Amino acid sequence: MMLYVFTALIQGLAHTHIKTKIYIVMRFVELRYNDNIITKQEKIHSILEKEEMDWLIDSELENVIIEIKNHTLLFHKGTFYSGDIHYCIWIDGDFKGGVFENGIILGGNFTNGKIKSAVRKGGTISV
Repeated sequence: MMLYVFTALIQGLAHTHIKTKIYIVMRFVELRYNDNIITKQEKIHSILEKEEMDWLIDSELENVIIEIKNHTLLFHKGTFYSGDIHYCIWIDGDFKGGVFENGIILGGNFTNGKIKSAVRKGGTISV
């Protein structure tokens, strides 16, 4: 989901005004952590670093809902475009690239990338 932020006016060389739309994509919609729902990106990054899951910060993703329970990442929703998932329980979402190194796949769609090691209980895998 792209969020419309504002319309900016840019003054060109010929002193004409060009209207342009600027969009911001939400990387993380929310993180469920210690019975709280966190939506601020900076706070989510801080928790991921604290939990030694900073590899997820370096990944390309959008509109992601994740949860951390007992030091384990649960991927609930969103699109993962590239990066390395070191360990995760994948509940739902679209995996469109990158490397899924270890984890459990319960659902979702895996259309590109590489799965190194996973226990598969569901989902659609076409990689």
